[in-house]
Amino acid sequence: MAEHLLQEARRLGSRLALSDANLVLHLERHPVEAETLWRHAVPPETWLFRQPQAFEALRRWMEGHGGRPLQLASLGCATGAEALSMAATAASVGRDRRSTRIVAIDRNTDALGRARTGCVSPLGQRSPLPPWAQPWFEAMRDGSLRLRAEALAMIDWVEADLLDAAPTPSCDAAMCRNVAIYLDGPSRATLRDRLIERVRQGGLLFLGHADPREIWEGAFRWIDAPGAFMLERASASATAPTAPSVPAPAARAGTLADLRAMADHGALDAAHAGLLAWTREHAMDAEAWWLRATVELATRRDDDARRSLDRVLYLEPMHTLALLQASALAEARGDHGEADRLRLRARRARAWEDGA
Repeated sequence: MAEHLLQEARRLGSRLALSDANLVLHLERHPVEAETLWRHAVPPETWLFRQPQAFEALRRWMEGHGGRPLQLASLGCATGAEALSMAATAASVGRDRRSTRIVAIDRNTDALGRARTGCVSPLGQRSPLPPWAQPWFEAMRDGSLRLRAEALAMIDWVEADLLDAAPTPSCDAAMCRNVAIYLDGPSRATLRDRLIERVRQGGLLFLGHADPREIWEGAFRWIDAPGAFMLERASASATAPTAPSVPAPAARAGTLADLRAMADHGALDAAHAGLLAWTREHAMDAEAWWLRATVELATRRDDDARRSLDRVLYLEPMHTLALLQASALAEARGDHGEADRLRLRARRARAWEDGA
């Protein structure tokens, strides 16, 4: 169970005056309440062309396949913006339902109901549409955008749990972005196994910037496509799951406070090893990711620190110190525009904190 989901469950148990064991029994007897808890803890955050580099890469890849039929998947599609973006991408290179099928899977009935309309509200429009996608959307009077019918026809909407054996079809390319962060270790392993089974050799897998990288190693190889977070399914000989590494004794500190004290006393490598283990088990702990980023900065692991800060800001967009650290990294690599944007966000976050 994801850390955030566990926290929400314990809040419910406290409100009902139930122990953890009795809460489990309560949720088993009341499946509607269990589903409501899940939906509250895992918000259907989604918008059109999120991580636009991924869709640019997908478009180039589809162009390279000519008219060959392709099966795509949007896994954890929420209210559908990702699947709609995939369909517009396919339509922009001349594809239709005869050559391209997209299965969009989510367990949230309400979210899928909204997705099936093909409409995206103004909140799901956080950046301009790519020029090649614009012809495939029409503006509605309420400010929403609707995918044109011929592109929408490519999508099959499926209500299912990604961890079940049946829902994930064999596919040539799949997007499963920022899903693994909500899962515990065993569930991540199950998701990995499902994708190993279903993504064809040579096929693509797109992840989110906050997803843990280490669980895909061996079965997939990273492709050099900045910002796309894109992997290629490796050959069968390379896909046997590797045994999970056992943290070194120094990584077995009892609490996050222990790891912080370890770092404060200069044992940075040991603290980093412990934080790697801690963030694997507590993927929704923004403060742990921030401490990990800080240690990575102190030990000149700038690329690792940048990824850790991305995860902090995904979980806590108003984390002032993370915004300032990310700004400094952007400045160091010469991306002055990004550095300025991050500093502005930090000033707004500080003003918000002062006014709270």
